[in-house]
Amino acid sequence: PRPSRPAATAGDFLELLGFCTRAEALITELLLLPDRGLPQFADRRFDLILLARVGI
Repeated sequence: PRPSRPAATAGDFLELLGFCTRAEALITELLLLPDRGLPQFADRRFDLILLARVGI
């Protein structure tokens, strides 16, 4: 039998939503400040992927 998992609570959802919001803000900052971001983010080959992830 499969091990039982506790059901997700509203608090879990809010915590995940907060994490996603912070991650999106960080990615946006990295895109807007390429001179201060990681060198990997300066590679234009990844623009479409990064922009798709933040919904731009």
